[in-house]
Amino acid sequence: VKILHGLILIFQTQIIFRGYADRQGATLTLEKVIQERRKELICEGQYFFTQKRYNQSIYEPKSGKLYPASNDIYVFPLPENETEYRY
Repeated sequence: VKILHGLILIFQTQIIFRGYADRQGATLTLEKVIQERRKELICEGQYFFTQKRYNQSIYEPKSGKLYPASNDIYVFPLPENETEYRY
């Protein structure tokens, strides 16, 4: 609840600074939070973790491919030497 309250305050502050304070019905949605994170985390390599957290598909712009969200792209296998002596 505290995190959501903090996100709402940040969102409302951004609305005021960007000049959208006069818009009626400006509400916080998951899509808006994800869009702001995408802008904020550009070139940091952190947006991958947002996509993983919300189980989103990954779009690769060079080839135009859309990789659907699944364990195949978000879960890395354990190395062989880590599982070698397990029972």
